[in-house]
Parts: sequence; structure tokens; C-alpha cells
Amino acid sequence: MTPAEFLDEAARRLAGAGYAVERVALPGGPAVVGRLKRFRVRWFLTQLKVTVVVAAVDHVTRTGWERFGADAFQAAKAFPGGLPTGFQSGVGAVPVLAGVTVDGDAADAARAKPSPEWFTGIAMPALVDLTTGQVHHHEGRVMVGAVYVPFLRAQSALVTDVVARA
Repeated sequence: MTPAEFLDEAARRLAGAGYAVERVALPGGPAVVGRLKRFRVRWFLTQLKVTVVVAAVDHVTRTGWERFGADAFQAAKAFPGGLPTGFQSGVGAVPVLAGVTVDGDAADAARAKPSPEWFTGIAMPALVDLTTGQVHHHEGRVMVGAVYVPFLRAQSALVTDVVARA
């Protein structure tokens, strides 16, 4: 699967799941951004503003991975509308970066816990190797925002499952 095919399929899947989808230009290149708001009683009566940011490149380095994650989280924090963040309203970011080739240290970084600067919301980042079909993401426990983790992992799988079926 090529990077362009991955982006097209991600846009199709996000739209099919009810996301408002747009194509944007991030500093690292073109991306697909999907946004939606969800409210759940089990989330202690909070609204979660979810932003899925998907980009695909030829080669992923650790620096590129970290920069993409930071850019994606900034996009999530800028989600307009609804209650102000922190007042029964949270921010969920699902950055998904796909590469034809992925450096080993970038994959290691993707499997690590999300970094502390993401604690103003919760992020569930994933890194996809388009050549091998491997998906790298943190699989352990997340303490901050743990109530949202199952939902955010499902949103990530919505996009990352593309390579499992390709």
C-alpha cells in the first residue's frame, strides 16, 4: 500500500465512522484530520473532543515521529466548539503516522508511554509500517485519562486495521 492509498482509505473509514474529515497540510506534509465529539456516562458525564490525525510518508525517523505527534496534539487541542476543555470536556488525540520504511528507534518511541506534555489531554498514537504491516503503539496501562483509553484505541484501530486487511 502506498502512502497516498493509506491516506485515502483512512479518510474513507473516518467519514464512514461519522467523523468530519478534511485534508490539511501539516509541517511534515499532507494529512487527513477527522474530528468528532462523544459524550458517555461512563466517562463521568464528560464530552471527549476526538481528533484523529493521519499522515503517510516514505520514511519515518524518531525525530519525524516525535514532531508529528506534537503537531497532531496541537491540532487536537485546537478543536473548536463545545464546552471549554477541562469543564466536563476533554481532548483526545489519535495521531497515526504511516511510513513505507520505519526506523527501529521510531518504532521504539511509538511503543513507549505518551510523553508528559500530552497530559493536557490524552493521546493514543500509532505508527504503521506499510511494508511489513506492523503497527507500533503503547499497549500498557495509561493512568491519566484511563477511562478514555478503550475508546481511543478503537479509534486508532479504525485506521491502523487498513494494513491488516491490505
